[in-house]
Amino acid sequence: MAFHIETKRTELTGLMSDILKKKSELSGRLDGVLDITANSKDMKSWNGSASVSLKEGYLWELPLIGIFAPVLDRLTPGLGASTFSEGTADFTITDGVVGTRNLELKSALIRLQYKGKVDFDGRIHDAGVVAEAFRDTWVIGPVLGPLFNLALSPIERMLKFEVSGTLKQPKLELKHIPKALLVPFQLPFKVLDELVPDTEPGRRGP
Repeated sequence: MAFHIETKRTELTGLMSDILKKKSELSGRLDGVLDITANSKDMKSWNGSASVSLKEGYLWELPLIGIFAPVLDRLTPGLGASTFSEGTADFTITDGVVGTRNLELKSALIRLQYKGKVDFDGRIHDAGVVAEAFRDTWVIGPVLGPLFNLALSPIERMLKFEVSGTLKQPKLELKHIPKALLVPFQLPFKVLDELVPDTEPGRRGP
């Protein structure tokens, strides 16, 4: 079989409520294109591509996104509850494995960049995330913004994670950071391990 699907300005709340068969707290306007060729009897035969874009999206209900909320709140309270002004991603589907190298979610105060793969059983493979706080914040403005970003660059590099587990129960691990990189800066927490508390992702106030 082969099929092509396009969607324009689809409301994410209704779409996900229909898919999940329960009320969803996800929100946003979704545009997307999906092309697939497959043997319907063999999930590993699925191949194709997809691209999506999202406007004004609230996605923290998704475990793969929500797992970062307590981490971001350690930097700035409420940072892990913001609405994403825009999001984009391109995907490839190869033998039943979905992969992306450019999934990006942006708000005024945070940017999340994902890359990795997920199989049709929901298992995560070779996944990593970079969280960049304050990268595009309008509060700082175009003059002070670049200087502020430069000052925060060690923190930005520190907020790189490896992700494993499954879509329903993702696991987060900080990647190695050279201590020399952090010496000139006073970090807003005592130890790196405190950035990844043992909490379950859940609904957060926007």
